[in-house]
Order: sequence, then C-alpha cells, then structure tokens
Amino acid sequence: MDPDRIALLGRSAGGLFALLAAYTEGDPQLPPSCDVPDTGVEAVAAFYAPTDFTRLDETQGPWWRPNLGSSVRDSTGGAPDFVAEGDRRLASPISHVDPRDPPTFLTHGGQDQWSPPEQSQLLANRLEEAGVPHRLIERPWARHGFDGAWGSWDAQIVRHELKEFLENELAD
Repeated sequence: MDPDRIALLGRSAGGLFALLAAYTEGDPQLPPSCDVPDTGVEAVAAFYAPTDFTRLDETQGPWWRPNLGSSVRDSTGGAPDFVAEGDRRLASPISHVDPRDPPTFLTHGGQDQWSPPEQSQLLANRLEEAGVPHRLIERPWARHGFDGAWGSWDAQIVRHELKEFLENELAD
C-alpha cells in the first residue's frame, strides 16, 4: 500500500463517512478515533451519499421516495426537528468543504429511493465554488444501490468513470 496515494470510497452512509473523513482532516470537532499519524487522503469517491442534513426540506422527493428526514430519524432516534442544527451541520460533508479538500468523485441515480440525487448535486455545486476538482456522474434511471450488480449497464459506466478519475488523481 502506498500511503501517499490513499483514496476513500463509500456507498450510501459509507459515502457520507468517506466524505467526512476526507474533508475533516485536522478538524478538532471530529478528531480521529485512535492515535495514529494522519496520512491524508488524495481522493474520495461517494456513491449515492447524503451530503447536507441541513436542507432536508429542500430535497423532498416524489411520492414514492421516502423523505431523507426519515433516515435521520431512524439513525438518531429523534425527529429531525429535534436534532440540533449544529449537529446536522457537523454531520454534513457539504459544511466542511474548503479549497484544500481532495478531488471528489460523486455518482447518484436519478430514481434513488433513499438519498435524493439533489444531495450529490448540492455537494458538486459547493465543490465547484471552492475550486475543488470533482466529477459528478448522474444515472437518470438508476436507483439506490444500482452498482450492486457490478456488471449492470449503470455500474459499468460508473466503474469506467471511477477508474479514469482515480488514475488521473492518484498518478505519480
């Protein structure tokens, strides 16, 4: 393993955690869980991840998609109204973006039934504003977990784009 070429990848909540780990290096509000030297992250990839818990009402989906707030309620034990605004901000990767962040790869399905695709679009817009290299691959008809069948059409497209992204960003 080359500690100078570390990339993180996560799907759904794992994507949320990968983004937080990549964007919060050295942040005293989110310290490491163990005493190890930080090697840094050279690139990060998140598949269909929630990125902004402060804008739950703005990412309401169509009738068939549950409200992202229901996921917050399930994971926190309380309704989103009772989760402190500061906690939602702290848990939102979009709140930690700055120009020093690593290049970021995002992908989201337009028919995602759990994490609204607007969540990746919001983060891509914020990365653009901060000047962070990024790529957003949108699959219009894909649903949450679309890459579970790694040979599927959408997964093949995203796999090719991810490979190209990582080769470019992790090149010596």
